[in-house]
Amino acid sequence: MSVVVLAIHVAFPDHPDYAGHFAAGAGMTLGGLSVLLLWHEKPAPGRATMLALAAVGVGALTEATIFRLADFDVVDFGLQSIGAVFATYPFLYGATIERNLIGILAGLALLAVGVGHIVWLTDA
Repeated sequence: MSVVVLAIHVAFPDHPDYAGHFAAGAGMTLGGLSVLLLWHEKPAPGRATMLALAAVGVGALTEATIFRLADFDVVDFGLQSIGAVFATYPFLYGATIERNLIGILAGLALLAVGVGHIVWLTDA
């Protein structure tokens, strides 16, 4: 996922928040699904999908409230949602409880990178 964050950042150098929204959406979802593994050895695909949809909903809520610097930005919301979908993929195919700590830490790191891009690198 870091490659995708870097690619977005390189493709849109005038919009560092784009990479930030993708990273935040991926980080929040990855961390949330990894925490879910603390109680379930392997989450069912339906459960992982529901959590991804919840992450998309949280992304819409944060875009409409916390990160509302102007109007609701569809591009920001779309990138958050794509990040959430990307982060769900490992849980649909083979994530195990042994990887939950790595997933939590990676999720927190991606979330920190995302918020850093959005808050500190955006001139808005």
